[in-house]
Amino acid sequence: MCSLRCAFFARRLPQVSVLGRRLGRVGAVQEFSSLPEQGAFEPHARASLWAEKRLNREGMWDRDMHDQTFVRLAAREDDADGPFDAEQRQLSVQVARLGRERRWEEALAVLASVPEAGTKLRTAALSACARSLQLERGQRIFEEIQTKTVPSCNAYIMLLGRLKRIRDIEKLLAFMRTQELQPTGVTYGCLMTAYGMVQDTASVMRAFNDMRSAGIMPTTVTFGSALGALARSGETAQALELLKEMDKMRLETGPGHYTSTIVSCARSKNEPKAREIFQEMKQRGLRPNVVAYTGLMACIPPAEGATQK
Repeated sequence: MCSLRCAFFARRLPQVSVLGRRLGRVGAVQEFSSLPEQGAFEPHARASLWAEKRLNREGMWDRDMHDQTFVRLAAREDDADGPFDAEQRQLSVQVARLGRERRWEEALAVLASVPEAGTKLRTAALSACARSLQLERGQRIFEEIQTKTVPSCNAYIMLLGRLKRIRDIEKLLAFMRTQELQPTGVTYGCLMTAYGMVQDTASVMRAFNDMRSAGIMPTTVTFGSALGALARSGETAQALELLKEMDKMRLETGPGHYTSTIVSCARSKNEPKAREIFQEMKQRGLRPNVVAYTGLMACIPPAEGATQK
């Protein structure tokens, strides 16, 4: 079956290239994006999606909303990370961007070059460690922060969550309570992501509801965190409810929100629902990203009699 699929793709790809030259990007996508009905020959369904993904790849929207949040926080002058220092604020932005690019060693080199690094700069370096899963370095930086702040705790929760260290997160939350550090929307977003990593749906929704009980209204970012966490557990029904809630609150749904909902269908191979969500996403004028196409292809059940290798 594997060799048959390879041969099928090999035959189809030249046709995709020819269509791209003759019809242009839009025409080729229209030709290949008429998705087969459920139960269609599986390699053909995958090939059609793969071709459309390739033609649409340029300009696809794909970002980690939490990483964007930490870069933005690094540039702020009015947060809880101590007195404003223009030079260190600029260095914090630089470190945060290096972290997004997973260049954690360069980020820590910037931190080491500052003799008296402030909390903001250390927090940015901690976020860089979280992005690259550098637990030992991240722990050391967090311990070196003399006055812990909510942003520094958020960055540490993000690191622990990505490594599925839920017990350590619970201890950190207890510490925040003793220090009267009030969780923010970012805190709850990091918590939902952490619980999603271990597929604890009940805790994801508890964190979401606790956020509301604390008087913090959900934003597009926190909805994104909840949807991403639910996707890991295949909780499509709950994900769809959150999308409806976003519409009721008149919050803008982006490609990431729909992508997470599509991915949630993969666990149960719910191809019809995934296609429905995919089409709704496109009807809203949102361009699917690479993960959306990959998630949809993962929902297509293997052809009858096929074996996965």
